[in-house]
Order: sequence, then C-alpha cells, then structure tokens
Amino acid sequence: MTKLSYLSLIVMSFLVSTAFHQAHANDDFGIEDENLFAVPPAVATVLRAYVRQTDYKDCAQGEFIGIAVDLQGSGRKLDWIAKTANGCAWGVATAKIWILKNEKGRYRVVLDIGGQAVILSNSMTHGLRDITMPSGTAGHYSDTLLKFDGSSYKIFKSCSIDLQNPEVIKKHPDSQCHIK
Repeated sequence: MTKLSYLSLIVMSFLVSTAFHQAHANDDFGIEDENLFAVPPAVATVLRAYVRQTDYKDCAQGEFIGIAVDLQGSGRKLDWIAKTANGCAWGVATAKIWILKNEKGRYRVVLDIGGQAVILSNSMTHGLRDITMPSGTAGHYSDTLLKFDGSSYKIFKSCSIDLQNPEVIKKHPDSQCHIK
C-alpha cells in the first residue's frame, strides 16, 4: 500500500467515524439543554398518566419537554427522552427523566430516573441501545450504565467518586468512572 493510499484510508476512516458519532451525538440529552421542545400529545398523555401514579403526581399538570431519540439504532427517532418544563421534580443538581419507547405508534415508559444527562451508546442489549448517565457536582461525580432487560432499563453498573477524598482521586485521576 502506498503512503498516499494509507493516508487516504486513515482520512476516510476518520470521516466515517466522525459522521457516525455525530449521528448519535444528537441523541444525547441533558436537563439543561436548550434544544428541548414540547413532546408530542401522545407522549404527553402517556407521561401524565404515568406520573399520576408516582410520588410526583403534581407534575402531571405541567408541560413536558424533551427530544426524539433512536433507542433501536435503526436511524429513526421514534422514542423520547423527557423531563418537566417547569422544574417540577427537580432536585439541587438533578431532574426526573423519563424515557419512552415507541411500540407500534404507542408509547411506554421504559425508564423513570433522576439525573443530569442521558447518553445513548452504540452497544445494545435486548434490542435497545445501552445508556450511560453521568452526573456531577463540585464534590461528586457518578456514572451509571443502564441496559434494557426486555421490559425496562435496569442499572447494570455504577460508579461514584467523592472528589474531596484524596485516596479516591488517586484511583480516578481524571475524575471519571469510565464504565462501559
């Protein structure tokens, strides 16, 4: 292989991997994101009914915002990640997050959790993309890996770092968990 061919192959690989990463980067969700918008009526209806059955039933009166995502990795954004629009069910640094799977035009809540962000992985379990949920403050960082069990998302692995503890920082010098 000539040097030019090798260089062309490297550049092409970089472009393809960058484009692939960009396609999935749009599926990431943060509770402070500015690109969130009102969920469709069908999603709002399911969320209201679901939330009325929880400790956060007062939140059912408000609006929900979020983004359409592709949980199945098919290239079609039919599923939703949502939160309340008015701050209902928010804590100091986290908010209630719901993930809804589209099943033949009907929505079902497959994750109900508090957090700061949702990152959809390229890896899949039982037909849906795995999820990581990083969270942090000035003194704490955590990361949770969730996998679909065929019915809902469950915590598969979790890591928490006390950023005030020198012994813990030695084990995690970049203040990250790196769970996969």
